[in-house]
Amino acid sequence: MQNTENEQTLVDRFNRVLLKWTLPVVVDLLPFSAVTLTVIRETGLDRRLNQLLDRESPESMDARIKKIDVARDNLADALSAMDDLKRMATENQAELTTLQTALTTASKEKESLVNHNDNLKKLSEIEAESIRTALSIPTRSQVRWGYLISFVVGLITTQIFTFVYDFLAKPAFTHFFPNFSLW
Repeated sequence: MQNTENEQTLVDRFNRVLLKWTLPVVVDLLPFSAVTLTVIRETGLDRRLNQLLDRESPESMDARIKKIDVARDNLADALSAMDDLKRMATENQAELTTLQTALTTASKEKESLVNHNDNLKKLSEIEAESIRTALSIPTRSQVRWGYLISFVVGLITTQIFTFVYDFLAKPAFTHFFPNFSLW
């Protein structure tokens, strides 16, 4: 029985080879051979003849079924991988939205800090003299002039009060209290 199957397989191979190599030769012998060969190929007649001559054995059917099962398993794996990718894409989209919100908040805060920094720079650029003028803070020379004027006014005031005491208060005191003596 195995010999007949081997013989049948050999015959099938021979028929396929024969069809593959003899069909173009036969077509070349026909008039308009290039056109005829093109028509046979476009209509799929060469494939149909190959299919008729290919008699598949049960082992090849089992192999094909196994390949289909493997392909089905691969397809299931691919679909689960696609579901995982879709879930990850959704998570990434949510994370991206969160990051965009945080970026917007950070950029607003940065803008506020930049404005505050600009205001501080403007304040630091104002000259010390204008700040002294605005806050009425005297310069060193004004302080020295103030000390000098205070000293001179103190001297003058002392002289005036000494004169008032010696020429006005002392005679009036001795006039009203003649018996009183401190010395």
